[in-house]
Amino acid sequence: MTSPSYGSDEDFLGSLGISLDEADLMADADTHASMTGIFAQDSRIKLDVAESSVAGIPLDIFDQNNPVGTIIRPSYLGYLRHFDMGRSNYKELLCALAERWWDTTNTFHFSWGKLTMTPADFSVISGIPFGIRPIELYDDWRVDISSDRMVELIGIDLPRLVEPGSATPALSISRRWLSLQAPGIYARYGRGELTATQSLEILAHLEEYDWAGAILSRMYDDMCALRRGHGKLSGTYYFWETWAFEYFPCTPPELLQTDAGSGLVPSAWRWYKPNLHPFRCKKSLKELRAFFDTCPLEQAEVGPMTARLQSWIQANPGFQRSDALSQWRVVLSHPTLRRYYLGERVDFQIRGCCSVPYSPPEDMQAGKQMVLTATHTEGIPHVEFIMGGDYDEFCVISLMLPIGSRLDSI
Repeated sequence: MTSPSYGSDEDFLGSLGISLDEADLMADADTHASMTGIFAQDSRIKLDVAESSVAGIPLDIFDQNNPVGTIIRPSYLGYLRHFDMGRSNYKELLCALAERWWDTTNTFHFSWGKLTMTPADFSVISGIPFGIRPIELYDDWRVDISSDRMVELIGIDLPRLVEPGSATPALSISRRWLSLQAPGIYARYGRGELTATQSLEILAHLEEYDWAGAILSRMYDDMCALRRGHGKLSGTYYFWETWAFEYFPCTPPELLQTDAGSGLVPSAWRWYKPNLHPFRCKKSLKELRAFFDTCPLEQAEVGPMTARLQSWIQANPGFQRSDALSQWRVVLSHPTLRRYYLGERVDFQIRGCCSVPYSPPEDMQAGKQMVLTATHTEGIPHVEFIMGGDYDEFCVISLMLPIGSRLDSI
């Protein structure tokens, strides 16, 4: 079979149903949702920060001598439980970042270009690689699985709660309850006492699932909600703060030890509460606005994250996917959310190149519906969406204007 030939990148992308027509992100307030944020009538950011429910899972579940821990360890999900959620959140920093976030591109705007949490960034910060299998979600399992069927599946029934106005008991469990039962469930599975074990056999492929894609997609969604005026961040706020600390050295608290001292560990571990100077002076929102407005490129640590990723790749080649995805335009894997990562928008962050990108995908626009295809989930190299042009002119035309003192009185 002869492969089709295309006269240009535009022809190739057009064959995939991707339009490269220009879109004015700065002027089209009705179409591009980001314009409903800081330029709307009410620009105040209302932020609620909650702790992660993962903190309720007992640590011994992840011990190497625990049968469940043995299964979880190759996926690196155990790192989530070990994060130090005791550190007080930095609301001012989160709000200052949210004001610069555009959900038409899922990037932060600065005077010299755009940055985002790339897949490489996320893996270095969290220690979790990107998997190859999408996470599946079954909407009806809480209601449709009977008590007898649940006992057949895992050896016990789960707590059930009758909601007000409903005559049907629904399953009501917490991560902590399930984690406490997990060792016994798996032990029964190992002894062959469970007759329906397909769901447990999936655990053998736990490391293949794209946990990182699902978490990063949720983080983008959280930042988009916060950008529009209100958001409730749980454990993801810790990753966003760590990202800002790593990229902008003047924003973080003072560390007692700059090296985590524990070998190859997530960079988020550097910012544990015990490693922070007890006398912490946070910048105000006004000060952070002024900093991000005027911050020169030299004060942004662009590049070290990608370099650190090489250490993870050497320890586990599975992290190569985190590196590869950072150089693509792709819809991140999540059971329900549809969030783009646009590598072409942060080419300076990835390759150090001041490149002018094509317009973002049309189905990112407000009111547009995304029909998920293989092109979305498999992705396209980001260089296919880079065109010639004057980068300085692009910054003037396409980047968010400085905030200045417009919001100081809010």
